[in-house]
Amino acid sequence: MGISVLWNICNLAVTVLHLWKTRGSHLPVGLIISCISISNMFLELSMTAVLLLFWAGILFSVNYLPFLRATTFIWLQSMCISFWSIAWLSTFYCVKIVSTSSALLCKLKKNISFFITTALLLTVLCSFVACLPSYSQLPSSNATVANETRNATGLNAVLPGWIDTNLYIYVLLGFLCPVPVLVMLPTSLSLVTHLCHHTLAMKKNVNQFPDSDPYLMVCRMTVSMVVVYLTVC
Repeated sequence: MGISVLWNICNLAVTVLHLWKTRGSHLPVGLIISCISISNMFLELSMTAVLLLFWAGILFSVNYLPFLRATTFIWLQSMCISFWSIAWLSTFYCVKIVSTSSALLCKLKKNISFFITTALLLTVLCSFVACLPSYSQLPSSNATVANETRNATGLNAVLPGWIDTNLYIYVLLGFLCPVPVLVMLPTSLSLVTHLCHHTLAMKKNVNQFPDSDPYLMVCRMTVSMVVVYLTVC
C-alpha cells in the first residue's frame, strides 16, 4: 500500500509541475491524471482503513460507525472518479489521435479539451452526489447507533433507512462499471486499431516514423489503463 501511495504522490507532483511549466497547455490530460492519482491514493488509504477495522473485529462497532461511513464514502467516490477519469482519458486521446473525415468529429476534435474538462468536473460532482447517501446519516447517540447496527451488516450499516440498499447498489454499480465500460470500449478499440496501423507504417518506413513516437506511447498507456480497469471489474 505504501509504495502505491508514494507512487501516486510522485505522479501527482510530476503532473502538477508539468502543468506549471507548460502554463496549463495540457490542462485536460493534467487534470485527468491528477484525478486518477488523488483518487487512487484515497482509494488505497480507505481500503486499508476498512481492512484494519475488519481484522481488529470492530468494523461494525458502535463507536466506529461514523468512521466506517466516512471511509465508505471516500472509498466509493474514489473508485467512481478513478474509473471515469480513465474513460475520459481514453476518449480524449481517441478523439485527438484517431483520424476522421466526419465534420461533427472534426468539430469535436477542436473543442475536445473543453468538453473533457467539463465532463471531468461533472463526473466529480455526480460521484459526490451518488456516494453521499453512504455518509448522509450520522447517529446522534449511542442508543440510536445500537438500534441501527443491531441487525445491520454491510452497506445496511452505513446507508440511511429510507434508501433501498439493493436499488442503491444497482444504480451505483451501473454508474461505476457498465457505463464507463461503454465509453472505454469503442475509444480503446479505436486506439488499438490506430496503434496497429501506426506500427505497420513504422515497419514499412522507419525513417518517417521515429522509434519513440509519442503517439504510440500514449496509445499503449491508455489501452493499458483500460485493460487494468476491465480486469478489476
